[in-house]
Amino acid sequence: MTVPANQPSMTALVVGGSGMAGSAILRELAGKATVQPLALARRPFTPPSASVRIINADIQDSGGLRQALEGYRVTHLFYAAHIPVTAAMGGKFPINPEAFRRLLRRYAGRREISEAILHKLAALTFTHDPEKRNLAAFRNVLMVLREEPHDLKHVTLVTGTRYYGIQAGPVFNPHWKLPIRETDRRFEVSNWYFDVEDELKASGVAWNILRPTYLVGQNEYSFQNLVLALSCYAQACRRMGVPLLFPGGREIFSRLWEVTSTDLLAKMAWWVASHAGCQENDEDGAASPVVNQSFTAANGDPFTWQELWPRLAQHYDLAWQVPEQAVSAERFILEQVRGRGLPMEEMLVYHLRFIDMAMICNWDVCYSMAKARQAGFHYAVDTLNLFDELWRADADHPVTQAVARQEGSG
Repeated sequence: MTVPANQPSMTALVVGGSGMAGSAILRELAGKATVQPLALARRPFTPPSASVRIINADIQDSGGLRQALEGYRVTHLFYAAHIPVTAAMGGKFPINPEAFRRLLRRYAGRREISEAILHKLAALTFTHDPEKRNLAAFRNVLMVLREEPHDLKHVTLVTGTRYYGIQAGPVFNPHWKLPIRETDRRFEVSNWYFDVEDELKASGVAWNILRPTYLVGQNEYSFQNLVLALSCYAQACRRMGVPLLFPGGREIFSRLWEVTSTDLLAKMAWWVASHAGCQENDEDGAASPVVNQSFTAANGDPFTWQELWPRLAQHYDLAWQVPEQAVSAERFILEQVRGRGLPMEEMLVYHLRFIDMAMICNWDVCYSMAKARQAGFHYAVDTLNLFDELWRADADHPVTQAVARQEGSG
């Protein structure tokens, strides 16, 4: 096979190109004249730029992946994919916020938590991957890209802050402290993040690991989109003629929260990848502060729902309320829908359950971004303004419009 002579200096394969992280990374790479971005995904999707080439392949099939990449010489890998571990839990909507909430109530305040309970926690928060499918898929991709004609120079792996036990908080994590830093020990429960991170570090390829928290940005294909989920909830409340009820209750309303702008994550991904080959960049041969490092990727701009919720209500011209105790957004909307004899759209159910899962964590969360900033990454995001901008864009999003049409029918 002959590799085209006009290859750019970087041929970047983004695995998980249709997801929240992957699509943002593609947008960032598409603006670089020296980069040929390739988007790998199982299903066809519309790329963010005409310069992005779509590669349809299954990362669980090394032979098919090898064939799909014929004609390319990949130099950089951006891995932002995961094999869903929810299917083994059964059901059309495996997110189960009520079971998680019961678990928290039952074991809050206990000094010792059994392995069985931690195993259940891992299953409820989607880190448990008993068949190691995520590790196998990651190994497939690395194996193929380390063969001719590829020239793999650097891998950027996107995992998440569940590495630190963000999903467990002080209830289950005996080492919980704030702010969360890269030097904090991993939360030792079953977690496929550990599998792929350890595999990458042992691969011998220059690497970086980025750990975002709740991703906030524009994406038409991902259901794990907090901004879009909140837009759908607000639109449903508006169509039902009810106030925008805050599902977390009074306690969570004042808790510190953090999110990750997908633009910030994408810029950080480019920042680390552009340092590949610069492991020794000082005159005295000192190691690069960037390459072969893990970085938390959060906005570094904590907020409270007390600040944010009125802004969401204002965007949809709604009154808002905060109940004393937590309520389920799904149950609240379901009661309104049934009371009007309307069906409940499956798409809306998933978004509402995603909100309910997010609202369970009744503890403060904040991250230190000092490591990345000291290494030279200075991109900053105003989180409240970011939500405002995205909600304005989501007003015309086809998903929120579909909710509006469905909820308004009858």
